[in-house]
Amino acid sequence: MNQLNRFRAFLTALPRMPIRTQIILFLLILTLFGVIAGCRQQAVSPQQQAQTPITDVTRYFPTEPNLTWVYAGEGNEFADFTRRVLFRQGNLVQMSETNGGTQLGMIFQAMPEAVTLTHSREEWYSNNSLFQEAANQNQIILKAPLEVGASWKNSTDQREVVAVGETVEVPAGSYVNTIKIKVTSAQSQSGSYWFEYYAPDTGLIFREFFADNSRISSKLKNFAKSAAPDYKEGFLIMKGTPQSLQLNLVRGEPYPFYTYSPSDMVTQRISADDGTSFRFLGQSGGVQREDVYVTLFFCQPGVTPEQAAQTIDTLLSQSGWRTRDRKNQPKQFNWSIREWTFEHRLNSKRYSGQVYLAQHQGQTFYIMTHLPPESSSNAAYKARADVIIDELIWTDDNTRLNQK
Repeated sequence: MNQLNRFRAFLTALPRMPIRTQIILFLLILTLFGVIAGCRQQAVSPQQQAQTPITDVTRYFPTEPNLTWVYAGEGNEFADFTRRVLFRQGNLVQMSETNGGTQLGMIFQAMPEAVTLTHSREEWYSNNSLFQEAANQNQIILKAPLEVGASWKNSTDQREVVAVGETVEVPAGSYVNTIKIKVTSAQSQSGSYWFEYYAPDTGLIFREFFADNSRISSKLKNFAKSAAPDYKEGFLIMKGTPQSLQLNLVRGEPYPFYTYSPSDMVTQRISADDGTSFRFLGQSGGVQREDVYVTLFFCQPGVTPEQAAQTIDTLLSQSGWRTRDRKNQPKQFNWSIREWTFEHRLNSKRYSGQVYLAQHQGQTFYIMTHLPPESSSNAAYKARADVIIDELIWTDDNTRLNQK
């Protein structure tokens, strides 16, 4: 509670909400602009201050997909956090930020003259692309030229370059030629401010926040281009509320993809003359359910989407399922070529599902969901199907299926 009291002066400028939520959101606002860390500085020499101004700031803000920064914090339970690059499209980059209390989605525009936060979404537990969302921010994080004395104002803060060329040490290593920026909040009455340190080819390595007698800091602990882990934490959105669960890696080699499946589903791989299917089966009480599944099916090479569509039409018709072709209606996914919805009865129970036909790099495939009739179970498995689709990554071009 002492830590909370020290922040009350600053948090009064935030919307009225529980203090714990305010702190979580405030720390996420800070992480939009950098990383909290303890560091050791060296005095800045006149030669360093007089060096040529930096005119391309993108070197201090890497945007390569799959880059991951892990930070260790001090002074607050939410000071630890992880940042990841999810997508890059032209000069736009989407990142996620997780600090143990919530997850934030962010879009930055990275240009040689400036790095600007253009969109942020709190409580963002999806890995879908946000590039189509309208801008709701215009906060310049870095601005050329980066030289001592350079400053600029945003709606929420004022930023000033106070040192260039310092050496900073954090758990991830020692970084030279860093940029130190002082950020003064325009929303706080307590005179709060913080420092951010950026290193070339790494980005933000350190930030420490000061308000009254409080200090919160975070240090860069690890920075790498992440390979897909065998398992990770994920979220299901149930009735608007995120629920945490473990996701297990599913590799598709020789097909160029991987995805993640909820740990309470069974994964099968079946090869046949007409192609290869990856099935994700539901379970009930530890018993595998053949009537609840998601299927990802890859057609044989050379099969066109038109040929696959004919096969799907035939299969649905022969099964006696009531089908609706959504060819002339708005699609659920922009990457699909055609979509179908269907329903049928099995053991006096009505099941429903969807089929999404698509193509990637000349490879035709489709995804089918087959969901149970029970309303609560239907919603739970629909959420699991969404996770499997959202997590699918093409490894040949490092894009996400739902990005297209």
